[in-house]
Amino acid sequence: MDTPSKATLAALRLSLVRGVGTHISRKLMDACGSVANIWDCSVDDWAAIPGVGPKLIEMLQTPHSDEIQ
Repeated sequence: MDTPSKATLAALRLSLVRGVGTHISRKLMDACGSVANIWDCSVDDWAAIPGVGPKLIEMLQTPHSDEIQ
């Protein structure tokens, strides 16, 4: 079995964040350069993106392992 790419894992992780749909995903990817780069950004980087507020930032920072099981 092949190991998933960094981009694939980053996209999966993003898809599991509550409150992130296609619109916010696109804004994050556009601002960060790629789906993989989203996870390398700081809270300040996320906060500078229109439509990304404190609640969404908290969700981006919080792993939801119960949803992965």
